[in-house]
Amino acid sequence: MKIEYNKDEFTLEQIENEINESMDGGLNLKMKEKDEKGNTRFMTAVLYDSSKVANLIIEYANRNKIVLNLNEKIKSSSNSYYPIEQAVHNGNVELVNLIINYANTNNIVLEFNDIVSLVESIFKGSNNINLIITVLDYISDINNRNKLIVNKVLNGIFLTTIKNDNLNSLKLIVDYANIKNNVLNLNESYLLNIYGEYDFLSRRIVKFLYIKNMLKQIKITFQIGNQKLLKKGLLDRCGKIAERCSYLNDYPQLVIATKNFQAENDLEEIDIIQGDIIVVMDWYTEEGNKEGWITGYKKGNIKKIGLIPKVFVKPLVIATRNYLTEEPDELSLFKNDILVVTNWEHNDGWVYGYKKDNRDQKGKFPKVFVDWNIHVSNSDNFEAGEASELPSYDEVMKREL
Repeated sequence: MKIEYNKDEFTLEQIENEINESMDGGLNLKMKEKDEKGNTRFMTAVLYDSSKVANLIIEYANRNKIVLNLNEKIKSSSNSYYPIEQAVHNGNVELVNLIINYANTNNIVLEFNDIVSLVESIFKGSNNINLIITVLDYISDINNRNKLIVNKVLNGIFLTTIKNDNLNSLKLIVDYANIKNNVLNLNESYLLNIYGEYDFLSRRIVKFLYIKNMLKQIKITFQIGNQKLLKKGLLDRCGKIAERCSYLNDYPQLVIATKNFQAENDLEEIDIIQGDIIVVMDWYTEEGNKEGWITGYKKGNIKKIGLIPKVFVKPLVIATRNYLTEEPDELSLFKNDILVVTNWEHNDGWVYGYKKDNRDQKGKFPKVFVDWNIHVSNSDNFEAGEASELPSYDEVMKREL
């Protein structure tokens, strides 16, 4: 028996039944046909947020070689949106992707009422970063001029995710911005004016921002003056800094992992295994003891930079010349020996440690026979670095250990 359908207003159930009946050859649908409100079947499916019915309509249109009109505004009691805008406001990523894919397949450029307002409104009303990225991806691809809009919106989202302490969303936004070559800017003074002191910043957010700035994946404009708020936030949570060794950025210090460390659900810490060699990019230590963190990467894996608790590592030094001794408590050295320092203040002018490749060869040795400036060749051999006018290792270790 043929079913009579209501033309005053299409319903999802009605459309689904119509398509099922058409599969049996009993009904020939006109995709341009509108109900009394002025909406086609596809517009109705989008209005009522049905990915299932929208997909059925697309499949029907494809089978019958019909091209759907995606640039006609949907009629509703509250707003008048294009289908893509309505799907975005619905927060339906599946439906948004369905419309975008159909448009791309049929060389249709989707229209928007106001791209900026659309993207800003969906971010305010949704934590669905994947939806936002999908829309930003599309609008930046269809028009180069939209890339400025995308950059502006990304920076706004960037600041908001920081404020909301949403690390997963923050990571997605930073990664996406880098893929698209968008620069994310963070101005400490601006944040201070809005939020006051940085008590709202969790340790994990501070660590994430610090690492990304070091990797040049974001650009932080630090507050003028000696006190940098982000750095202060990092130090307050990870240990106070005695004195930053800025020269270590040009001449990285090598340390060795003395025990295993597993990052605890933290995107910016890295796992280490006993014996790993780590290149230190920065030191953060609590004045008066050895607690704190280092920033660095495992030798040979510069793409993965992160934070490591300082108590899990010991510094490496290289012997600059031979030192032969028969004293039972002393350690003989040969030029280019790599040593692990366990006590830099063993005795005046002496340090205590062991050979990197043999922990049983241990003892004290003169400080003047070793240097912290170690060069690692492409073949992973260790060599003494070129002499420089940098502070002595003695000075460095007094401050760092």
